[in-house]
Amino acid sequence: MGALGKQINPRKMYRFAVECDGLETAYVQKVKHSKIEVKSAKHGDGPFAINTASRIDFSQLEFETLKPAESSGVWWKDWLALIVNLRNGAMGTPDMYKKILSIVEYASDGITIIDRTEYLGCYPADIDVADMDKLGEGNQIDKIKINVDRVQLTSSGVTGSAQLAIEAGFIVS
Repeated sequence: MGALGKQINPRKMYRFAVECDGLETAYVQKVKHSKIEVKSAKHGDGPFAINTASRIDFSQLEFETLKPAESSGVWWKDWLALIVNLRNGAMGTPDMYKKILSIVEYASDGITIIDRTEYLGCYPADIDVADMDKLGEGNQIDKIKINVDRVQLTSSGVTGSAQLAIEAGFIVS
């Protein structure tokens, strides 16, 4: 009976920060988290097919960043230079260019961290540089897609077996 009168306080979309070496977090305007897909493997049990968890795939992490007005500030250029030298085609090694990227979500006080998602083995895969328009008045926004090797989810409300899975390095949702 008490469910009808229960007051809720939904999480707001704008209380987040993206943390990555070289990135000024204030410029990140939008984030689309990586989709976690758990593939299944079928096994036999008499006439029945039994599904068990198999391979885990992660889609690309996507975000949009403002370009600063007074400086180049295009942090992804330095990151891309670690992957490939665009002049001569020389490629870097994964230990040079793969980074950890964290997305932190804040409570309504703007200080308390309530969720953190860490993306491991990240590197830019698709960079859509902002268009320019002499007649436009909008902000220039670069769209970046990041490849992801692994995801770690943590939150302030995780307990029991989920917390043990996090401490053991397993992915939990």
